[in-house]
Amino acid sequence: MDFERFSESDLFQSLEAECAKSLGEIRCARGDLDKVESRLRFILSVIHSIKDRKVKRYEVNTTSSKTPTNTNRT
Repeated sequence: MDFERFSESDLFQSLEAECAKSLGEIRCARGDLDKVESRLRFILSVIHSIKDRKVKRYEVNTTSSKTPTNTNRT
């Protein structure tokens, strides 16, 4: 690009606009990252909840299926 044909005023104005746009894009990107992080935390919470349910169900099934044995035989 040939910058020589632009005045310093035009170049500064262009740089200022590009800088402002870039800062706005960074701000939006941070917001998007926060949203993604929130969604991932929700997904991880649901995964842990489901795993806990399965563990509790397994523990209930294994303990309830055991029959008590009488060790006091005479």
